[in-house]
Amino acid sequence: MFKKEPQYKALSNLRNSDKKKLISQINNPEYKITTFNNTSSSISYASFDTFNNNQSGIVYTILDNETNNNIPIWFEFKKNKDINWLNFLKENVLVPTVYTCWNSPDINLVPTVITNDFVLDEKILGSGANLMNKGCWVYISHSDNQTEEDIEQQKKRYIKGQIVGVSSYKTPKYIKAVGVLCIDYKDLIDENKPDVAVKIIHWLGDGLCKSFKCKVKPPRYIIDYHDDEPEDENENGNENVNEKKDNNEEGQKELEANNEGVGYSIKQTNKIPSFAEEVVLRPEDIDEFLQRAMYYTLTQDKLELPITSSNFVSNHLNVNLPKRVSPQDINVKKSSFKKIIKLLKHWEKQGFMKLKSKGGDYIIINVASKTTKPELLAFDPYPIRGRIVADNNATSGTAKSGVNESVSAKKDTVKTALFYKPTSNSNIKSFLQKQSSKELYTQEDIKTMLDRYITENNLVYSSDRSKVLLDDNLYGIINSSDSNGNKERTIPRSQLLNRVISNNSNKHLLAYYQIYNIKGEKLFNKPQRGNNVPKVQIVTEVKIGRKIITKVIKHELYGIDSVELAKILKVKCNGSATIQENKQFKCNEVIVQGSHESIILDILNSQYGLPQAKFIQLENKTGGKRKKK
Repeated sequence: MFKKEPQYKALSNLRNSDKKKLISQINNPEYKITTFNNTSSSISYASFDTFNNNQSGIVYTILDNETNNNIPIWFEFKKNKDINWLNFLKENVLVPTVYTCWNSPDINLVPTVITNDFVLDEKILGSGANLMNKGCWVYISHSDNQTEEDIEQQKKRYIKGQIVGVSSYKTPKYIKAVGVLCIDYKDLIDENKPDVAVKIIHWLGDGLCKSFKCKVKPPRYIIDYHDDEPEDENENGNENVNEKKDNNEEGQKELEANNEGVGYSIKQTNKIPSFAEEVVLRPEDIDEFLQRAMYYTLTQDKLELPITSSNFVSNHLNVNLPKRVSPQDINVKKSSFKKIIKLLKHWEKQGFMKLKSKGGDYIIINVASKTTKPELLAFDPYPIRGRIVADNNATSGTAKSGVNESVSAKKDTVKTALFYKPTSNSNIKSFLQKQSSKELYTQEDIKTMLDRYITENNLVYSSDRSKVLLDDNLYGIINSSDSNGNKERTIPRSQLLNRVISNNSNKHLLAYYQIYNIKGEKLFNKPQRGNNVPKVQIVTEVKIGRKIITKVIKHELYGIDSVELAKILKVKCNGSATIQENKQFKCNEVIVQGSHESIILDILNSQYGLPQAKFIQLENKTGGKRKKK
């Protein structure tokens, strides 16, 4: 449906009377249009047309105050030319987005169909593919006071034409796609039916999400389902799922752990959720982190009083956050207090410190101790993040206090990984696949296999143990172009790996790359083809006579949003910043007035983890010209 970004008309505010009609249309008495953190309560709407003009309708949004972007919450179709594509979906039916499903997980807005992670992430989120019957199962929630009648009512919701959410069997409340159910419940639980079960309309990261530049992430409590040790396994249910797994296509090979606990019904648990990187913390969660960092400061650091509020936060509070926590994710601005002074005054009310106003700033003149505050006495220290330092002579904020965990934290950077895929009917492919069935291999994989092969076949040269004898297999891999076998049959062992890769690159070994952001998340669903990772380009050039501009190109490849970067550069460079399409590279470029290479380099390095040597290419087309004053 939204494989490409739809075309919109201008957004307009929704009147209160229309808002009431919208809620009545949803037909769920428990539902109220609630908002996410940092969003306004007002609702806007706009008409849209899909890229092929086969569907048109209306999308309803709320405003995210933090990013100033609108978040789509519902949409409906007013026209549907392609009846075969959505033959089960009626016109004028409201469809919730994944964000609405996240924000209302407890009232069951839509019934849920579950599948495994491979099908969900690779097939549906990767390409918008429909969900086949053999690759899914229904999700029936249970509770202690639930009756058989309640369970039957849940089953009755699975009817042809019903809007359903699609999620992983591990986290059934974390809906990642929304679609139309194409078969009834009795056919849905029959694994022998080869039909399409759900026609996907909208999924996380599709054209609808991209067009609004949505950065909303799921609340922590919707990923609180973990079925590592199911309490009540349904043997028949497990057999059915295993049978589906055996009969399914490529995607079903990834169904993990024999789908324990996944069957006709899945019980919810009350286990405490683990902290996941993809989950955004709520302001109250950040308040708790800051509170514990304050406890750590008062009990472990030697404070030199009086101390300014800014010094207290930068040199103690931020340093004493938990070890694996990024200050970009947890800071005072993202807490419920928003400002440092409000946070310190709150702690002063609690009796942890005493403040004094001086010259427009606040100074901490006294702090509580373990004898006066029981919270400090009961506090248990934890491994801390430490201070980010620029040289080896700097010491962390906790080194003075003698804490063992006071190790300076290194700056996080973007990382890349290279992979190799052997081509068909090549010597290297038969050699690798005899030892491993992988599709892609790292250099370390190839080195390990070579070392194992040399040891097993006793190929170390007896006269010089730094060299390796080349049997027919290794000789054919290294000298693939030599059909006569006239070249030398020994090679220094230190050169073997490079010779294997270089002599087979492009012809017998295809290179791929993957990029990981500063949080360690993959930026591509699949590794991209290419020997070299593209670099961000910073180009300075003269436009319209003497006007100098600086362009940033290919930054989106590293997950850097153009709108966000333009806002930062506008402030840092004290000038206008615009976004336009680069026709040569077919991507967006950010343009700043003036020559600002050093500022842009610093921002890309400090905020996005892109060091110049590896990830950035500078180009100056001004020819030494500068604008005259």
